Amino acid sequence: MLTSQSRMFLLSLLCLYSAVNGAYYIIDGTSYYLEENIKVPWDEALSDCQNRSMTLVSFETRREFEKVVQFLYYSVHDLLWIWTGGHRTANTSSWNWDAGSSITEFHWAEFQPNLPQDEDACINFCGLYKAWDDDECLLQLSYMCEEVHENEVPVI
Repeated sequence: MLTSQSRMFLLSLLCLYSAVNGAYYIIDGTSYYLEENIKVPWDEALSDCQNRSMTLVSFETRREFEKVVQFLYYSVHDLLWIWTGGHRTANTSSWNWDAGSSITEFHWAEFQPNLPQDEDACINFCGLYKAWDDDECLLQLSYMCEEVHENEVPVI
């Protein structure tokens, strides 16, 4: 028999568990996972997405970017800064998605990207601002994973 103190402890653990887990969403037919409660560096976000057999969100088309931003903008998630799978290795000028493909369509905010070329940089965005920002990959942010598209295989 559980004491009332034990029940309260278990209930608080249950609440903590549900508070630290993100949620899955279907946006325009694609499955996404949004982690809003735990902020992590880019590489930890990438690892969690891979553990879910997903990739960090990548926007190959303007339509996909607009659909996700619209969802965030009209939800309680509009102010979250969210990691994407976009990144640039130090001393290079090319931007790639975590699945390995080159980024060919950019949605930079004004004055972005602005990190020096000699630093690793990772792309994040916010539903309210509807544009990309580059930041140091060690910055701790929320993140969004997406289901692996048929033509891409996650890099593990």
